[in-house]
Amino acid sequence: MAKKDADPSGGEQGGAGAKGSCIPHRARARWRPRLDLLQNAIRNSSNERDNFRRSILVCTLLMSAKQPDIALSILESLAEKIQLYHLDKWDPDLAVEAWSIMV
Repeated sequence: MAKKDADPSGGEQGGAGAKGSCIPHRARARWRPRLDLLQNAIRNSSNERDNFRRSILVCTLLMSAKQPDIALSILESLAEKIQLYHLDKWDPDLAVEAWSIMV
C-alpha cells in the first residue's frame, strides 16, 4: 500500500538523525513518531481497508510535514487502487477521502 521503507525526512535511511536531511531535527521529531506508528500498523495488518485509511493519514501527515513528494507517490498508489478495485463504486466516501487530498 504505502511506501513502507521511504525515509520521509528527505535524507538517507537511518531515521531522524540521517545526514543530508533538509528538515531540522526538532521539526522531524514532532511528526516522525506518528509516521512510524502508522507505517508499523500498515506493515502488521492484513486489512486492506484499514491500511488504505492509514495510508491516507500518512499522506496527510507528510503534507503537513512539508513532504509532498513522498505523499504524492503514496497518493498515486491510492489512486491506482481506487481505479483497480472500483472503490468509487464500493466505498465512495473512502475514495472521496483519498481524492480530496490529491486536489
